[in-house]
Amino acid sequence: ISQACNMFPFLPEYLRQPSSYSQILRHLPSYARVTALSETYVTNLSWFLLPVDRLQVQEEIIPLFYPNRKPMLATSDNFRPDMLPSLALLFAVFACGSAADWTQDIINEEAETFERLTRCALGLANIFEDGSLEACQALLLLSLYEMLTLRKFDKESDWRITAYALTVASSVSDFYLLAERTKSKIITTTDRTS
Repeated sequence: ISQACNMFPFLPEYLRQPSSYSQILRHLPSYARVTALSETYVTNLSWFLLPVDRLQVQEEIIPLFYPNRKPMLATSDNFRPDMLPSLALLFAVFACGSAADWTQDIINEEAETFERLTRCALGLANIFEDGSLEACQALLLLSLYEMLTLRKFDKESDWRITAYALTVASSVSDFYLLAERTKSKIITTTDRTS
């Protein structure tokens, strides 16, 4: 995980193995901690930046990795590589939630662990080839985390991650625009034959 985190966002193919996925899944916290972290994120940070809202976190992302309110097993056959951006988004919510938890320091071990897991999952996902909305959201939250913690004396890292998010957003928006155009052409063609 630390090797993948240090190589973020460009991981070599030899690290993109199912064994890497299971190592990440082992770090999913208990359901009680998940709900606390996600609620802390929404309550304490939504006024500043909200690339993901409470509804998406609670009804889409958490149930994906917590079937029956239990963490997905590291050996689970239900995990697919295309779920990595969603997993990265979940870890990014956890990192921001932990940093925004007023009962502990902004820079704390739990938040740092989730930040590294976010980087690792995004790197394993190969976000620049297979961009997704979740990858863009995770990158924006990663940038927010960097801003919150002020771990570095310069803001270059924050802006670099934001630039990555904008790059991924651009490719995702192009994909959705193309899909909309294709859908409208299909409808037009169908309407003409009816």
